[in-house]
Amino acid sequence: MNVHRFAIGQSVRLKGTIAMSHQTGDKFRITGRMPARDWSPQYRISNDEGRHERVAEENNLEEIIVAP
Repeated sequence: MNVHRFAIGQSVRLKGTIAMSHQTGDKFRITGRMPARDWSPQYRISNDEGRHERVAEENNLEEIIVAP
């Protein structure tokens, strides 16, 4: 069983070349958890502007650390 690393509502960004090619920015919020694909948990993510939603595998996401 795969465990999801990110919580719903958490801020993340896309890693690597995927983030560089994304034109609406790379900051997203986790809006849902989905079953794993090829042993990698998947998430439904939405950009902060709320206009775009997509599915991303956990290995393509990284946490955004918010300073206190």
